[in-house]
Amino acid sequence: REDEDFLVLFLMAPRSQIFEGPALVKALRQVGLELDKNGVFIAKDSQSVLFYVASLLKPGIFDRNNLKDHHTPGVNFILDLRQASQPKKAFRQMLQTIGQLSQVLGGDVLDYHRQRMTHASLGEYMARLDTLELLRKQRA
Repeated sequence: REDEDFLVLFLMAPRSQIFEGPALVKALRQVGLELDKNGVFIAKDSQSVLFYVASLLKPGIFDRNNLKDHHTPGVNFILDLRQASQPKKAFRQMLQTIGQLSQVLGGDVLDYHRQRMTHASLGEYMARLDTLELLRKQRA
């Protein structure tokens, strides 16, 4: 079960392949992600971090000093719902970014069950975001 404070998606390399460091890092940077001091890629708007991208291999970071040797079966996209001021906007950006990376690198977009993303699973994500938005309005 997915943690209630996060929305998570995965981009997995094509079956029996891996993402090689140089190509992966180049693609991540091409779609506007930045490697932060903690070793994860971040997507930012003018005010805050929208979402994070981490390696699936523990500990989940990209070693800035060893990017050329980094390889991973996939990456996970993490939206922290506690910090997102506009979760739907951040999620739409995350979907757009993972779609662009999938086009460049190949691979499959998976939901939090690690199943191929479908209209139904997208609907589940959107329903969670609608509920969160409603709860925030009620608290305001």
